[in-house]
Amino acid sequence: MKLALIPPISWISTTSCTDYQLLLPQLLMYPKYVEHYTRLAKSEDQHLILDNGANEGAQVNSTSLVRMADEVGVDEVVVPDVLLDDVATLSRMATFFDRVKDKDVGNLKYMGVAQGSTEEAVHSCISTMMSEFGSKLHSIALPRHLLETLETVMARLTLAEYIRDHAREGIAIHCLGASPLWPKELLALAKQGIVRGMDTSMPYNFAYYGWHVEDSIHLGHVTRPARYFNHRSIMFKNDCLHSNIGTMKRWANGTE
Repeated sequence: MKLALIPPISWISTTSCTDYQLLLPQLLMYPKYVEHYTRLAKSEDQHLILDNGANEGAQVNSTSLVRMADEVGVDEVVVPDVLLDDVATLSRMATFFDRVKDKDVGNLKYMGVAQGSTEEAVHSCISTMMSEFGSKLHSIALPRHLLETLETVMARLTLAEYIRDHAREGIAIHCLGASPLWPKELLALAKQGIVRGMDTSMPYNFAYYGWHVEDSIHLGHVTRPARYFNHRSIMFKNDCLHSNIGTMKRWANGTE
């Protein structure tokens, strides 16, 4: 399973240790951020995904999202969605594909986000998404809020099986973010062997407090600190950070 790291800008260089990347559109205003990912985009070994900004409260409109993707040279774009709302997400997806014509997208791939406030609603979103836009989608994303929303840490493992059994054969699955409710979800998903990858800032969140992700069972829910992306590198305990990255890379390979 692949791992995409979401670091503060001061630690942007650490993402080069994996071949899977997720970019946040609101950070493309920083030259250092753009330069880093534009360089990675030139490597055939890297797979770059541009998020739509919804989870960060900075949703980008359709044409701007595609323009950004083209300028950096990413491989895949997360289609705009609406948190917790399956109906509004499908409507926004229809608007997106209506506004983004084939001549404007080049070789871009598209990721649809499965939203909903109940398991039934998420199932409906996935089914409708595939029937209406399946030919346009390369992957389906499962957002991290589903563990809390569906009131079970097994939510994305169960939904991954649903997608495997009900969606188009071969469609990829990505987990948007790691939930603080269960840091070792990454390991469980890797062992399950269905999901393609996950993005997370968790190694840095823990290192900010000087903690190791391996000790997460003994800690409370560790979330991203305020003003996270602009913190200086010294604010993150160096040995914890590199240990945490190593641990999560190991989990992504299905190893304790």
